[in-house]
Amino acid sequence: YVNKTGIEFSSMKQSADEAEARFTASINAETERLSESRQQSDAQQKRIASLEAEHAKKEKENWDKVNGYKAEIQSLKSELEASKQTIEKLEGSIAENYNYKILSEQNEMLKACLLYTSDAADEEDSVDLGGRRIIKKKKKKKK
Repeated sequence: YVNKTGIEFSSMKQSADEAEARFTASINAETERLSESRQQSDAQQKRIASLEAEHAKKEKENWDKVNGYKAEIQSLKSELEASKQTIEKLEGSIAENYNYKILSEQNEMLKACLLYTSDAADEEDSVDLGGRRIIKKKKKKKK
């Protein structure tokens, strides 16, 4: 009986040792697979963090560019408005100068006309309407 129990015990011990070896191998394999999965997960997390940082950097660059463009647009609008005001002033000045020139020419024409009529008034009857002097011959008195 002891012999049979010893064999059974030794058989059970061998089965238990084999089961433990399989279990240890399985745990080691699972641990290795888990370790590889964790490494892949860590690598993916690093990649995600890298992409997020790159995205944030590009987004900031784009934001800075957009703000730069907005500032440039505002500056150009101000410049355009100043140019429009300058053009309006120049147009007004040109109109004033043109009106002054017309008035000056008309004034000169009036002066000439006034001189002519003034000369004619001084000469009384010796100037005809065309502005030419009429020289009257003096009549000799008959005796």
